[in-house]
Amino acid sequence: MPPQRIYYGWVIVGVMWLVSLASHASATFTFGLFVLPMSNDLGVSRAAITWLHTVRLVGNGGTSFLFGPLVDRFGSRLLVPAAAAIGGVSLILASQAGEVWMLLVLFGVIGAAGVTAPNNVLINVPVAKWFIRRRGRAVAVVAFGGAAGGSIFAIVHALMIGNLGWRGTFLASGIIMIALAVPLPLLLLRRTPEDIGLLPDGDTPRPDGEALATPTEEVWTPKQALHTFTFWKILVAYMLTSFATGAFVVHRPAYWTELGFSDGLIAAVFAVDSATFAVVALATGLLLERVPARFIGVAAMSTHGLAIVLSLTVISEPAIFLTGVMIGAGAGANTVVQNTIWAQYYGRTFLGRIRGIVLPTAMLGLGLGAPTAAMLYGVFGSYRPSFWGQAALLVVAAALMVFATPPRHRSRPTA
Repeated sequence: MPPQRIYYGWVIVGVMWLVSLASHASATFTFGLFVLPMSNDLGVSRAAITWLHTVRLVGNGGTSFLFGPLVDRFGSRLLVPAAAAIGGVSLILASQAGEVWMLLVLFGVIGAAGVTAPNNVLINVPVAKWFIRRRGRAVAVVAFGGAAGGSIFAIVHALMIGNLGWRGTFLASGIIMIALAVPLPLLLLRRTPEDIGLLPDGDTPRPDGEALATPTEEVWTPKQALHTFTFWKILVAYMLTSFATGAFVVHRPAYWTELGFSDGLIAAVFAVDSATFAVVALATGLLLERVPARFIGVAAMSTHGLAIVLSLTVISEPAIFLTGVMIGAGAGANTVVQNTIWAQYYGRTFLGRIRGIVLPTAMLGLGLGAPTAAMLYGVFGSYRPSFWGQAALLVVAAALMVFATPPRHRSRPTA
């Protein structure tokens, strides 16, 4: 037999792996490291700085309504390079900003460009369209790229901030993002396997024209999806999860600094967090082929909540490392589940449109969590009240996911 060629879907996965890694140059994961340096340099409150993170996330959520249908129709071949270029240039300009309002505008542009937010439409929807049976592992590989980026930039940004300041760090990061995330997507991305004469998962057609072992997917339109209770259970569960974890991830460096832990130790915890994220994301991709997605989501949300409780009740170096492991594990599993469950439940055909409806709520939660925690810190002089509230929200999110069973069509969909 002639040697089989590598399925082109894995080329798509490799390109998106690199883009996912490069997106972390924009401090998606490491923004917490910038809060205190920027606050001190600009002479503004921590709450004012955390609004930059919020504006970026809300900007991405706002444009996902537009990008979802565009990805369904045209793919990400032009959208990803354009978004990466806009994001990189905006980071470079941010390094020269002298006022917070300038940074707010630039971070809004970075977010609106669409490629830097977690679980964004431009990176994850194209991958899901190339796979059905192996979708979990494909999404997991791309998530691993994000974890690698988080691990690398946790160290790189900590070192750069110490030596170049936050401005020099933004300047260098913008250049890195453009170099890594523009050329290859422009050359290699394609919309769907069917566009180049292939089938999902690389399956081979039988003589009668049908695919071998390719599962049948139901087609749900956005309107049909919106009329299922399952849609709203998952949406609210991930909005609450995003609110809680977004607040904790941004403010934990400041919380640990106030407890007396060194910057080097905190950066090491960030690296452990990302490394755990990577391992668990890959494991989740395989596990999704055997275990219902909602049960893995429940475990991930519960792990997040327990990590926050641990950080509040046990103050020691081993405890903060264990917190990092738990946050990484919960985030790794949740990322893969969140980018898989919508396609599993509602199919590939309108996935971009459906994710474009869902993503703004997650980004709103992620964006509002950090400034809410900062405002509560200003009221109570402590992060503890907000952290306890975040743990409680994760309990509610996990309970919703337990009952998020696969939807059933009331009638056959029409074209």
